[in-house]
Amino acid sequence: MLCEKCHTKRATVHFSTVVHPGLHQDQHHLCPECAEAFQTSRPVLNPGAEPLLTAGSKPVMSFSPEAKARVDSVHDKLSELDPIFQDFCARRGYVFRRGAAEWWPAKGATARCEIERRLDLTTDVTFLDLLKRGFYPEMPWSLHASARLPDAPGQTFPILIEDLFRGLPFSGLASVLDEHLENGFLILGALTREDVMARGKTPQGRSNPFQGYP
Repeated sequence: MLCEKCHTKRATVHFSTVVHPGLHQDQHHLCPECAEAFQTSRPVLNPGAEPLLTAGSKPVMSFSPEAKARVDSVHDKLSELDPIFQDFCARRGYVFRRGAAEWWPAKGATARCEIERRLDLTTDVTFLDLLKRGFYPEMPWSLHASARLPDAPGQTFPILIEDLFRGLPFSGLASVLDEHLENGFLILGALTREDVMARGKTPQGRSNPFQGYP
């Protein structure tokens, strides 16, 4: 099957938008390059995009076997860091998150109380690079610390975000991740509600550190 946009390359990424209760299904079959442009143009398909709470539509994405194998290769390598996250969570009272989006590699830890505190490890590669290359040792990653107040009905509160590191190759993550998680824990633990309200920003479109996690 050829890409429906460029009509020259093989379609390896398949999007469907399912509108419940199933009255309409919008489908697209795209090559990686056109899929990246399509993803960027539709915020709900971006990692960390705000969910369509009022639209009643659910985006679904599938890959060709080759593209899925590349994405899975990143998930498999990322799972090697699970024990570091789990040990940190056990020490600090956080909850470990493996990531909700099967097509976007990420890990995180969350503590929810009067302030929601999050530590999120995400890849810095583009969607196109992820599909084309899969895992490679120098694949760059970033760790973010973020804090927000729980949203009230009809009100969205600011999010305060701190970069703990950016662009660190995967090959160097295991030796420094625990130290940076501890630094993030100290930074987030010192924040007050007033800090979040004064220094945070109201989310618009993508909000990187949340990366589709529940």
